[in-house]
Amino acid sequence: MTTELTEIFEAALREKHVWTRGSVRGVLAALQNCIPETHVDWEEGEENWARLLRCGNVVALCSALVPVIVVLSKYSDGVQHALSGCHLIMVDSFSDDAFKIERTILEQIVGREMSRNVNYDKLSMDDLWWATV
Repeated sequence: MTTELTEIFEAALREKHVWTRGSVRGVLAALQNCIPETHVDWEEGEENWARLLRCGNVVALCSALVPVIVVLSKYSDGVQHALSGCHLIMVDSFSDDAFKIERTILEQIVGREMSRNVNYDKLSMDDLWWATV
């Protein structure tokens, strides 16, 4: 089954004006409080996504451009309350090709043409991160 992400990202794009670096830092701090033994991997001001890592593995992605957060579903109970006001996407794996999104919405968000080497009809979160980072 493929999950359509276009509406989530369209809604997040409409809220882009209120999403700041401070918002991202706040979400990352909240995630770190909910998921122990994690650290942030983010070149602030240079990368479009911040990653939250635990034991070297990605457990969450936080968009620096729009209020979209992707979290491993095994942490869903702990993070739901901490991320109110964000568009939360829960995933079982960052490598599952279980998602679909219109390339044009991503182009509007990142402000550039997206790679045509990515299959946006069968997309993993790793692919999404790679294409838009």
